[in-house]
Amino acid sequence: MTLDEISVLAELVRRRSGVVIDRDKTYLIETRLAPVARREGFTTISELIGELQARRNETLMWAVAKARSAPVRIWSLGCSTGQEPYSLAMLVEEERGHYPGLKVEIFGGDLSERCLEKASSGLYTQFEVQRGLPARLLVKYFDKIDDAWVLSPRIRQALFFHPSSRRQAA
Repeated sequence: MTLDEISVLAELVRRRSGVVIDRDKTYLIETRLAPVARREGFTTISELIGELQARRNETLMWAVAKARSAPVRIWSLGCSTGQEPYSLAMLVEEERGHYPGLKVEIFGGDLSERCLEKASSGLYTQFEVQRGLPARLLVKYFDKIDDAWVLSPRIRQALFFHPSSRRQAA
């Protein structure tokens, strides 16, 4: 790989994922991109880079930027009854179309098992949902049940709640 090709890749990955590639790690770049190039029908990494420079193929750009397919993991520690991690899950869902192939895992943890039970239920009062949640998201991701609002199963299933021990929280 040439220095120009490494620079093109480094800039693409930095813009797409925030990861800074050490230009001295050419072997690592080649190891991770060779399978992507083969899967996308290119015989060399240089052909892949040429295609990236010639066209704005979003799917290919994301395949290169996330070559390892490692999920982005978000941990909301002290999540209480889950509003913060659920808000993050809704944000991820809203942006999913812009980042094809991006995998996100959201974890919520709290010392209070009672709070985590409420968070897992995804059931909130009118007062709780009107505090900062845009009406558009309320209508899109919640169902009204009697005097309460319940999150859609798709959003609830996107989260993992775990009790935090005092030692973990310190």
